[in-house]
Amino acid sequence: MKKFWFVVVLLAFAYPSTAEPIRKPKVSLRGSKRVAIDQNRQADKEGLARIADEKELQRFIKAGILVPLPENLVIRVDKRLDPKYRYVRPQVRNFLNDMGKSHLLTFPTKRPLQINSGVRTAERQETLRGKGNWNAAPTKGPTRSSHLTGSTVDIAKNTLSESEVAWLRDFLRQKKGAGQIQAIEEHVQPVFHVMVFRDYGKEKVAPPAPPKSQLAAKPKAKNLKAKPKRGSRKKK
Repeated sequence: MKKFWFVVVLLAFAYPSTAEPIRKPKVSLRGSKRVAIDQNRQADKEGLARIADEKELQRFIKAGILVPLPENLVIRVDKRLDPKYRYVRPQVRNFLNDMGKSHLLTFPTKRPLQINSGVRTAERQETLRGKGNWNAAPTKGPTRSSHLTGSTVDIAKNTLSESEVAWLRDFLRQKKGAGQIQAIEEHVQPVFHVMVFRDYGKEKVAPPAPPKSQLAAKPKAKNLKAKPKRGSRKKK
């Protein structure tokens, strides 16, 4: 029997397993009807309103619900985008600045990342669809555009090199896998469509420790050594 196990071990070392290690599947950036439905469920969960028209858009801007898109050393906005649509939710601006800084650190000689689209009203979305842009989502129903909530941007791909696009894919997969965003790589339009969730960037804070007065006093350890009684010593 010992000889049998010796042979088995010997063969294991002589012919190591060629099986590849199990790898976790990559986070997908593919778009689908299911993804569009999930975006709307997330918007409903966060209580995000869909902006109907320009009057409502201005009301959201004045109330501070929407803030300007960042335009700085790391993020730029497509000059063709109408200034009145250069607004997003605050968490989107934070995300874009974080992404832009990471991009700059990785590609210090490259241009800033470009944002092609931010918030849209339902009126604006219908206009895009009317111009034959069938890639534009509807304004009603379970697959309506998340741009109507101000939580979504389109990041240009055609201004980037192949290595930058590959880096951006990995960056978005990481954030999507962490449950901070929903991201789609579009191909009809050369953009990444990114919806940023409300809790992006919020760290989980540990609950405060209870006050010392509430901490139970530790009982003193008893001295288990028995003390000799007086007069108990034996006489020699």
